[in-house]
Amino acid sequence: MSLRFPFTSAVLDSLIPPKTGFEVVRDSYHPDLQLYITANGAKTFFVRKRARGKDTRKILGNYPDIDIDDARELAGTAIIKMKTPLPIRTGKMTLGKMTELFLKHRVRREAASKKKLERNIGRLWTEVLPLKLSDITPAQLSLLHSKIAQENGQSTANRMRETMSAIFNAAIEEGYASDNPTKDLEKFFERKGSRHISAGEFSLIGRAIDMEKNPNMRAALKMLAYGFANKSKVLAMRWDDLDLNLNTWNGKPLADQAVVLLESLPQKSKFVFPSTGAGAGHLVDPKRAWQRVLDRAGINDLKITDIHKTLRSQLKRQDGNIRGQMNRILDRIDI
Repeated sequence: MSLRFPFTSAVLDSLIPPKTGFEVVRDSYHPDLQLYITANGAKTFFVRKRARGKDTRKILGNYPDIDIDDARELAGTAIIKMKTPLPIRTGKMTLGKMTELFLKHRVRREAASKKKLERNIGRLWTEVLPLKLSDITPAQLSLLHSKIAQENGQSTANRMRETMSAIFNAAIEEGYASDNPTKDLEKFFERKGSRHISAGEFSLIGRAIDMEKNPNMRAALKMLAYGFANKSKVLAMRWDDLDLNLNTWNGKPLADQAVVLLESLPQKSKFVFPSTGAGAGHLVDPKRAWQRVLDRAGINDLKITDIHKTLRSQLKRQDGNIRGQMNRILDRIDI
């Protein structure tokens, strides 16, 4: 907790800097006025307040460049301004434009993750992006939320709901909206963790995958089992990473079933499972294809990630013959 005492020139002049970092002291005469003192002796007046849903700091200036009485007056003015609601700037701000500002200034992600979010927004929010923020209603977003869940899965719907809520909160903070229409939008239930897939279920899944019409998608879904690796790694597999003479992928062993599958595929791209519709150049997230597989198999509570988690859990690391273990596991489940 920071020290509190009446700020006077004599007291502030005698403050001893910390050995590292900084310390904070507060003015007991004006409780909102605070002062940083850094290891190099710099002293800076500031105020801090939680306003409009976020913690805000405002630097007032350095001591002794600013007199203590002037700093107290500036602190009072700054606090009043922080507490004052922003006026609605304009009724012309659209969700699309606000989303651009949000992605540019508020999203801190790696480039690939940010690009994926941008693609999902452009693909899933087509009908609402051109609308003015003031025209978007909770009923519209409820219908959109249900549509995304039905066509792309409940997890995707929930993630997009979170993003929409964050965008409207940003719009409120910036004065472009007065209310968040997502506040009463309920999240869909999501099963946490992974579920074990039985040998019988694997057989059903294997037969359902065999019925997939697109040969590239069919091979990718099979490889999700044969690769003993997570979805993103399998779908981004490159031919350069494979050595089918040594039966390895990035130096790690491949099961016999994986080698046979890979040897049957055409090499038309640097990616094993190319896609012209994905910006990444390869299949990214085959949710619709996976849902078709589940429908044909008569299974309704499996995630695509449950495949590799179930299979990898059966590998015994103390047994050095990993490839042999892979072969035995795949022979047993008959996918």
